[in-house]
Amino acid sequence: MDLFLRHALSLLHTPYLWGGENPLTGLDCSGYLKWCLRVGGYTFKEDLTAQGLHDFFQKNGTQPGYRPGSLWFFGESVNKVVHGSILLDPYRLISAAGGDPTTTTIEEAKKRGACVRIDPVRYWKEPVARIFPNYETIGVI
Repeated sequence: MDLFLRHALSLLHTPYLWGGENPLTGLDCSGYLKWCLRVGGYTFKEDLTAQGLHDFFQKNGTQPGYRPGSLWFFGESVNKVVHGSILLDPYRLISAAGGDPTTTTIEEAKKRGACVRIDPVRYWKEPVARIFPNYETIGVI
């Protein structure tokens, strides 16, 4: 788990970019999660949104997620997930946040302060799902 969380933290301050999937050019929340999850042994051929990532992990051998490394998903419901983040500890989450569909350049991200950042858990509304991926089977823990 240390490797996964260290990798997640290594991307701190990477600019937010709507649809971004590469830390060299910018990441949105789902791009950030997918990039981090590669260290956990997960690769995704299709472009998954936060909703798609939620649905994938909901179906694929997960446990309730209240421990570091858990993926927390936010939105109106489990059918309307709009954001995903990683639990660092009981008090903090890390995610690519602060942008929206109009955040399409690094300059716009900088103006908004949109980037991979750490927020207090209390900053976010109650998540619609907390999922702990099965990292153990791939040797990360």
